[in-house]
Amino acid sequence: MSAGRDRAGVPSRNPMSRPKPLLSRLFLPYLSVAILTVVFLLVGIGTAFRRAELRQLQHSLTSRLQLVLVQLPGDSSRFSSQDTDSLLRANAGAGSFRLTLMDHEGRVLAETDTLASVVPVQGNRPEMLQALFGKRGFDDRLDPVFGTTQLFVAEPIRHNGQVVGVLRASERIRASRWEFFRQIGGLAAISVLLIAFGVILIYLIVRRVTRPIQELESGAERFARGELDERIEESDTTELAHLSRALNHMAAQLNERIRGSERLRDEQDAVLSSMREGVVAVDRDGRVMIINAAAAEQFQVDAQRAKGRLVEEVVRSTDIHRFIRDTLTAGGPVEREVARFMPDERILQMRGNPIIAVGEVLGVVIVISDVTQMRRIEETRREFVANASHELKTPVTAIIGSIETLREGAMENPRDAERFLDIMSRQADYLQSIIEDLLTLARIEQVSDAQKLAAERQAILPILKDAVDAASSAADSRGQQVVLDCSPEVTASVNAFLIRQAVVNLIDNAAKYSPEGTRIDVRAGVAEGVLVIAVEDRGPGIAEKHLSRIFERFYRIEASRNRKYGGTGLGLAIVKHAALAHGGTVHVDTQLGRGSVFSLRLPK
Repeated sequence: MSAGRDRAGVPSRNPMSRPKPLLSRLFLPYLSVAILTVVFLLVGIGTAFRRAELRQLQHSLTSRLQLVLVQLPGDSSRFSSQDTDSLLRANAGAGSFRLTLMDHEGRVLAETDTLASVVPVQGNRPEMLQALFGKRGFDDRLDPVFGTTQLFVAEPIRHNGQVVGVLRASERIRASRWEFFRQIGGLAAISVLLIAFGVILIYLIVRRVTRPIQELESGAERFARGELDERIEESDTTELAHLSRALNHMAAQLNERIRGSERLRDEQDAVLSSMREGVVAVDRDGRVMIINAAAAEQFQVDAQRAKGRLVEEVVRSTDIHRFIRDTLTAGGPVEREVARFMPDERILQMRGNPIIAVGEVLGVVIVISDVTQMRRIEETRREFVANASHELKTPVTAIIGSIETLREGAMENPRDAERFLDIMSRQADYLQSIIEDLLTLARIEQVSDAQKLAAERQAILPILKDAVDAASSAADSRGQQVVLDCSPEVTASVNAFLIRQAVVNLIDNAAKYSPEGTRIDVRAGVAEGVLVIAVEDRGPGIAEKHLSRIFERFYRIEASRNRKYGGTGLGLAIVKHAALAHGGTVHVDTQLGRGSVFSLRLPK
């Protein structure tokens, strides 16, 4: 089975093989080589000693055979004589070895250690075959007759150039090879000691080699864990010292690069976090790579948990999903506005750019801007222009009509002239009221936008008294009573002009919509560190459908009734912006048929 490759492209180890320590991989082979070397050395020494012993014994037997050969008769017919037998026994007894005389066919003619008749034909023995061919023959083997290991030397007997017989000498080999090894036990003991010493020496050498490698391994593991500030101690071995320096240099470079990447990431995170626009990066598989805090807030998800998930799981909007797919396929910038209705209605302006590398689209980056407020401001501006035009057109039309009527002859009729002049006067006053309210609203917005509210700590009671006095004429004309309830000790940091204007508008609004002869209550007090100014009327109340819009410019619940009393539709808008200029709010509590309570809540 061929080795595979891991995800990094590095050839992977065969899963069936198990890793082994370098110590065992070096020590065991070295130990095996040492033991085998000693064993082969002992075998070689034993074999050499054995061969030397055999050569010495062969030489001794050969010398003795030569001495006997010169004493044998030359005629082969006399080999079986009693004299020949006695000659062989005499020489064998003197040399303590065995002599055997055989004819040219290998039949035993005389034998010194047994009867010749019981010895089988020896013509097929190795040493006999060599002697019968005229050569000196040698062999060592186990003799079946005597049951011992014998060395045989055979000399041919020639007569007239012919081999007529063979004289063979044999002598028992004192010990076998293994017996010889046991006899040299001292050498074996020394060899064992040498092996033990070699084992210890090899272990120390291998340990000396593997220890710095283990230190390199530990250092590499520290580097892999991210502990790049530590360094590996250099070994006293040149190659390992070079490797240590290379690893330390690599760790230093990695540390610098990681620190640089972390700084870059922190800077990127800081930039993304500080952006008011949402930023989302999606790969080509539709998984979120980057999402900043603004985008997470817009989609109400956790930024960390969103990373790596499909964009369909993070953003529940088919329009946004379609926008991402279009950007991926477009290959260029795409811009579009998308409306979202959960949790509330939002208008998002989305600008997408594909991430392209080496001509391949790897993903898309989307910048999301919440333009809801901008669109609402634009809508409010359009409505304001339309409403202001409509409100100004009515009195202007009435004035122009009255002037034309007067020019056409109404001036000659004093009663008609007076009536049309009265119409012109009322419409001019109405125009002036609209202009004054618009200027007041503009000043309040200017102060609020510039955050330069001229406020000072002062008593609230005098401000409210001034407001009641200014608005009392409208209430008196309808027989209404304005009741003020405020402690002289109530103080707050406010702009007196704005508060007075707001309260005047609330009293005027209450007088217009309350029945004649009713009471209007004006109260002020401090609750939970907040200044509360409330104006309560006994009017018809406000239907719920109007509550979300009553503070808009020119919005009227009853347009004909409002115009009847000279209302411009800007009074409650002035109240709202006066509260906002102080960092406060305005609320209305109402019940149909029972009246309404408008409350200004201002930071004390």
